[in-house]
Amino acid sequence: MKESIHKYFKVGLIEFMVYPAGLRGEDPDILKRIKQIACDDYFDAIELTWIKDPETRAKAARLLASSHMTVCYGAQPRLLTTGMNANHLDENERLKAEATLIEAIGEAR
Repeated sequence: MKESIHKYFKVGLIEFMVYPAGLRGEDPDILKRIKQIACDDYFDAIELTWIKDPETRAKAARLLASSHMTVCYGAQPRLLTTGMNANHLDENERLKAEATLIEAIGEAR
């Protein structure tokens, strides 16, 4: 392959896997990390997970909107770090998981 890898696909990373401090949605350095990744011209895409603080989430959204990167949202940490299960046999537990995933859709948007 003589051409750039970017000719064939978007190169990205899963931020919360590289920086596990973000798994619980409370990473105080999330904006710094997003900016660092967005400023690196090697990356075309980023996958983030929940950001609990609404002000930080709004700042992240503005930063990402100006980054020209493809942005993906990973909802799995919302379940894995809280013990929720969307397939739980107990209906009340399943509904809790469903509620957080519905919340994730709004946050991702």
